[in-house]
Amino acid sequence: MQRINKDRQGGNPGIQIFSKRQSDVIQCWGRLFDPELIAQEMDIKVSTVQTHLRRMRKKLGVKKTVEVWEYVIHAGKNFNLD
Repeated sequence: MQRINKDRQGGNPGIQIFSKRQSDVIQCWGRLFDPELIAQEMDIKVSTVQTHLRRMRKKLGVKKTVEVWEYVIHAGKNFNLD
């Protein structure tokens, strides 16, 4: 896994770097793993899901969505996974 950028305050990574909608998308991704299914569940376009996933990868400085999910798992105490 690539090194994940720390938050701007230099502490442990925190899930707060994601918007509410991005957090919703990554929660769905953790269950569904398919942008089309996520789009159907959230009632948004597939391109919107892909945009959210791309922006989350960019925020973390990673190339794969699975790396975003790994970040969420490691920061789990700050993220509602229900």
